[in-house]
Amino acid sequence: MIASIDEKLKAKGDDNGVNWETYIFNMEQNLSIPRASSEQFLGGLRLDKTNKMELLDLACKPYKLDRYLYKPLLIWEVDGKEYSFLGINAWTEAILQYATNAIPWGKAPQEWMKNACFKKYVHDKEDSHGDWLENSLEEIIKDLKFPYDRNVKNLTHVKGSTNIDVEGLGEVDFIVASKHTKRIYIIDCKHLLSRYDMANQRNDFNAFVKNKKSYNETMSKKVEWFQDNKELLIEHILEKDDSQSSEINNYNIEGIFIINTPTIYMYNSEFRIYTISQIKDVFLDKHKDIDFVIVEDEENKAYRIGYPYFEIPDELTFELIEND
Repeated sequence: MIASIDEKLKAKGDDNGVNWETYIFNMEQNLSIPRASSEQFLGGLRLDKTNKMELLDLACKPYKLDRYLYKPLLIWEVDGKEYSFLGINAWTEAILQYATNAIPWGKAPQEWMKNACFKKYVHDKEDSHGDWLENSLEEIIKDLKFPYDRNVKNLTHVKGSTNIDVEGLGEVDFIVASKHTKRIYIIDCKHLLSRYDMANQRNDFNAFVKNKKSYNETMSKKVEWFQDNKELLIEHILEKDDSQSSEINNYNIEGIFIINTPTIYMYNSEFRIYTISQIKDVFLDKHKDIDFVIVEDEENKAYRIGYPYFEIPDELTFELIEND
């Protein structure tokens, strides 16, 4: 309906926006949608002088929804009337952002959340969206036919069972044994918001490093516990699959995180962080970190930069060849 109105106005040579009441009127007259519902839905998509963010907040709080990325209907007031301007592809971009980077985390316009049915939908999505990442990982592991266990709260061994879902340790999303890397992976999955700026990237850094119960701190405790109780861990894995029984005692234990979308911290993390698209190569020992060589011609210096990428790089020595 909105696209149709926009096209008709452009065909008449009118680029001065759409009278806000035109949207509401057409929703009610042509689609039999009650005025209150139309105002509720479209109200969540409009950006005007009453809900726009202050410039400082706009820069420092990019995760807020009161911005053009989420509100594609720009409202200008002319002679007491409100006119809506809709940029090319802005509508599609906004709806995709809500679907992929807002609603699954329980975030939606406050106008929409006043609708009881939609509010329930949002919370249902919030409860279930974390399973997507774990389900995708499980499919990869099953395809590789590796011994594994999911959502591990207890280790099963010859003496019985040991509960690990306790204070300071907690449930492990996945335990996977790879014969290709000779490692037993202790895996936590983190379904992250997509980050488009450094202010938001800082939130990921804080979650992994600085928060009171940071992801790194929790992983460190888990890895330490499993190293101290390696025999129990191995018995638990062999209970699931004994195909690697002859060599699994020599496997190293490594804690890793698997995420759905890249984040800057993953390039300099204490524990390795991989996206779901990388993890199959990791398990098969095919993943290679990219190395970069930076040459400073004026000082005849070169540096090799590899993972972790934010460390001081190693200087390479070389001699220039004086010819064409």
